[in-house]
Amino acid sequence: MRDHKACLPDAHTRHLFFKWQQGHQLTIMNCLQRSKLAFQHTFSYDTVVQTTGDSWHIPYDEDQVQRSSYEVPTKWLCLQRKTKTSAPC
Repeated sequence: MRDHKACLPDAHTRHLFFKWQQGHQLTIMNCLQRSKLAFQHTFSYDTVVQTTGDSWHIPYDEDQVQRSSYEVPTKWLCLQRKTKTSAPC
């Protein structure tokens, strides 16, 4: 895949390829026995900052984990804006 990525003409196309790669490329999690492999399932959502109304969902890695470009963070930081309440009269 690295060869294909290097040949892409511009940043937009590389970004589209990256999104495709995250959603389609299987990752080997571990080898259960000599002949059995366990694969990580691809996610059905984008692992990018997402917002809904007054909340944000931010994917992150703990302890600066080293990972390949197609691997995605497994932890999410969820933030919600505190609503202002009026003081009682």
